[in-house]
Amino acid sequence: MISREQFITVLKNGKVLAYKCKKCGNLQLATTIYCNKCNSQDLESVEVEGKGKVVTYTIQNVAPEEYEKYKPYAWAVVRLDAGFNISGFLPGIDSPKNLPINTRVKIVGYDERGIVLSLDK
Repeated sequence: MISREQFITVLKNGKVLAYKCKKCGNLQLATTIYCNKCNSQDLESVEVEGKGKVVTYTIQNVAPEEYEKYKPYAWAVVRLDAGFNISGFLPGIDSPKNLPINTRVKIVGYDERGIVLSLDK
């Protein structure tokens, strides 16, 4: 089982800890102990690149009090190139024109906001 600390350390290096099913080869975020595809528990941990495309998002121009200093920002769901989704915080986005669907992004860290993303130019 992957610890929270291990997961965060890898995120801070721009990667994601995932589980790869030894039975069917499925890759998934390392947050469950069963394969999402075949239900096998025979999983191995692997690091995958933290790069992908935005599939949906919401822009926060009015943020909760503890996030006020970060606004504007988008909370984005990203389909990683590895084939599964993650969500994260994308600072500086104030309009949909600045973040078309399928925009390339990458993980650049982890802090009190959670996973921090940046445009992948």
